[in-house]
Amino acid sequence: MSSIKLDSGSTFCSKSRNGHISFMYFGILISCVLSISVEASFQFDSGKYFVINSVANKKVITVSGSSFSRDSPIVTSLWTSTDSQKWLALEASSSGRSPNGRVVSGPQKFILISKTQKWSWDLFKVNGTVSLPTLETLPENTVVLSLDNSVGNLTQEMYDEESSSQKWVTEDTDDDYVVIRNWGNQQCIKNFDYKPMNIFQVWSKRIRNFFGPHKKKTPYPLGTLTCSTKDISQKWMLELI
Repeated sequence: MSSIKLDSGSTFCSKSRNGHISFMYFGILISCVLSISVEASFQFDSGKYFVINSVANKKVITVSGSSFSRDSPIVTSLWTSTDSQKWLALEASSSGRSPNGRVVSGPQKFILISKTQKWSWDLFKVNGTVSLPTLETLPENTVVLSLDNSVGNLTQEMYDEESSSQKWVTEDTDDDYVVIRNWGNQQCIKNFDYKPMNIFQVWSKRIRNFFGPHKKKTPYPLGTLTCSTKDISQKWMLELI
């Protein structure tokens, strides 16, 4: 089992993922991840699957509700190895139109596709082996990670090659993590479910959870905010799976 790291409100086993177990110890929820090692990356790699892990609360980006649907909220949740937590990165064109309509080139931009889709991945099976799709071969009803500009939250929308809100760029934070910038509004994904607490607030919460019924909190949808490499709620670890 990987070593357990404790901080002021969460517990995790770093850089390994296979199954997830949790147990209570004096009111503290201990979460551990087992066995199979994964490789951390500082940018997306086209044609590869990633788990996108929040540095702030040690949870991963997940499609909530009906994973197949448009407009499904995107949240962070504990790793459960479901397809709604696995994201296929496909590189978009290195050039395109900026939000003001000008044709520009720029950093690598990626489309992020949840492994949970209405269609079967067997569509891409060749000689018994499932090959990965390209942006050109995606079925018409493919939903991808997108920014809902009307409310500022992350959601899923039908893939549209012209949509800048569906393109994502990574930037290194100089401390082994990345921020993920939306090409449409040039803001970065922020984990609004993370609320920093001092040590007294942490222990008060643990005591309440230990002596009383634990009320499950509905996670806040992820959104975007002006990019800051110093904001822990904007920092992510990309894990190649």
